[in-house]
Amino acid sequence: MTKNKALIIGNGITRKKFDLEKAAKDHITFGCNALYRDFKPDWLTSLDGGMITEIKNSGFPDDRLYIPDVEDQYEPAYYNPNRPRENAGMLSMRLAISKGFRELYCVGMDFLIANYDTNMNNVYRGTQNYGPRTMANMQDNENRAKYFAWFTKENHDVKFIMMFPHGIWNFRAIDVRSNVTGAAIHHYYLNGD
Repeated sequence: MTKNKALIIGNGITRKKFDLEKAAKDHITFGCNALYRDFKPDWLTSLDGGMITEIKNSGFPDDRLYIPDVEDQYEPAYYNPNRPRENAGMLSMRLAISKGFRELYCVGMDFLIANYDTNMNNVYRGTQNYGPRTMANMQDNENRAKYFAWFTKENHDVKFIMMFPHGIWNFRAIDVRSNVTGAAIHHYYLNGD
């Protein structure tokens, strides 16, 4: 079976409900930063120096680690002339699209959730390379949601399927087109907890 779907794995806490091993049977996986600690994705993206050093020292294969060039570490100037720093989740989406994927299933992208406790948490919060200096704040996440909305419009030929556990219903109001859909995580991919 050819895997023609990409799974983009963020590190928001809603990801804990998702069984990555099951999903990997059907998808090429693109993950962010410390994901390798729990799951070895097909591709891993990172742009923070401390995290990159950790990943390289871990033995994760260099040929599956995507570290963007300096220019690509920032949001495009034609979107935001201030050029804020890019984030690993969006980098993973960009990488998947550059590899020809046109159907992206996304989990752990909690910046889209309007609930503070969920939105501001991370699976690895408080661990090495996930301290106060690297933690996103509410404004960062609001900006990420706006950037995501713009990004999906720019990539109108790509289908973005945002997957969240049942019971998540309070999302940020952002302007998206019909290529962005939401889905409760299919029962097959849920963890047994």
